[in-house]
Amino acid sequence: MAKFFAGMSKREFLTEGHRREMLGYPVSTVADIASDPQLAARGFFQAVADAAERFCGSFAVIDGARPPLRHAPGAPLAAAKSTQAAPAMAEPPRRARSRP
Repeated sequence: MAKFFAGMSKREFLTEGHRREMLGYPVSTVADIASDPQLAARGFFQAVADAAERFCGSFAVIDGARPPLRHAPGAPLAAAKSTQAAPAMAEPPRRARSRP
């Protein structure tokens, strides 16, 4: 079996598996996912303003459209729209220590 699988690419394995109605899926790298023709055809990858890269979009499609990304993943969010300060969090009550 190893000799058989060593002679084919991941893409060939996937294509032939589908053609033969066999279950199987190769382990994908980031490069494999980025070049996946099905994800590209489904409009999964999205561009974000001020970013040279494209990013994985939302997994959901709502009313026939994939929600757009608002900012580059990992980028700091824009300043909050309101100028109100966030409410301060109360400190948790301290437990009284018992001494032996």
